[in-house]
Amino acid sequence: MNSKPLNWLSASKIKTIDLCSFIYYCNYLLKLPKSKNQGSQRGDITHDILEVLGNKKRFTFAENIRKSRIFPKSVIRWIEIRLKKESIFSEDNLDKIKNYILVALDNDFWMEGGELQKPETYFEIQGDFNVKGYIDRWAIYTDEAGDKYAKIIDFKTQKELFKQEELAFSLQAFIYLMAAKNICPGINLEKSVVKFIMLAYPETPVQEARISNSQNNGLSEYLKYLQGYIDKFTEKDKTSNLAADKGFPKYGEPFGGQAKCGRAKFPGDLKKDGVSKQYYCEYKFPFDYYVELDKNGIVVQSSSVNITPKNGNKVEKRKFEGCPKFKGNNKGGNEKDLFNLS
Repeated sequence: MNSKPLNWLSASKIKTIDLCSFIYYCNYLLKLPKSKNQGSQRGDITHDILEVLGNKKRFTFAENIRKSRIFPKSVIRWIEIRLKKESIFSEDNLDKIKNYILVALDNDFWMEGGELQKPETYFEIQGDFNVKGYIDRWAIYTDEAGDKYAKIIDFKTQKELFKQEELAFSLQAFIYLMAAKNICPGINLEKSVVKFIMLAYPETPVQEARISNSQNNGLSEYLKYLQGYIDKFTEKDKTSNLAADKGFPKYGEPFGGQAKCGRAKFPGDLKKDGVSKQYYCEYKFPFDYYVELDKNGIVVQSSSVNITPKNGNKVEKRKFEGCPKFKGNNKGGNEKDLFNLS
């Protein structure tokens, strides 16, 4: 008898379900094609390079880059190839990635004094909640009292620093610490720390998150709740937690709510300067897309352009109707904006 496959939680999935139930529906149930932005593409490239440089056998190679601030031609060439493959090659993107790497190397990259663990450690946690993911870098330390603790480094290329309330209740930090505890049961969680290295902020790159025993219990219960929520999530739940219903975030609050929906009244809507395009959520308006289906009708992949199927699979063209909050508000901008932003 086949058991039902686990519905895994991840940091990105948790962030999505908290941000907007309709985006979660589009990403994980409809499996719509996701557009890439240059920021996330630069982040992926940076993480891949740091994983390679982080191997202990490349210590001298990486240290030479850090001390000289000069990148060997082989590394430059590798970055250029990746940027061109992603169709985002520019001197600006090349310089940003080089700067990201230097910030990472400058901030406890080799975690001296600790027992360095394998870079990009994969983990799974199963039980009341099921979580999987990767830890960028981490090490196990022993303090003067003989207690073992973990120090975890997570590289971030995002534009914004975390707000203090985000660090105080960081599910991502909690998940990393739980993963470390699963791998090394003897560590003291309250003495352990997650360091987010904000690579776009070379002057103040380190933001720390710690978890107390009381937070540990609360975060565990919240993850248990989220697990039950996504396990039961169906199409009827797609409007249960809409970003459009939350209002605009107040000053100092994390990005989300109606800001995530964007001010555009239709695709291609311009700002007052008549040149720049208004931002909008990629699922706000309708679009056509293609899916590749296996013999059981399961979506293998989706794309905004036609797909060449493999292994006897078939391709269907489908139409996405857009966010239900904005129905009828995507035909050229004459309709009244839902948020009355004009």
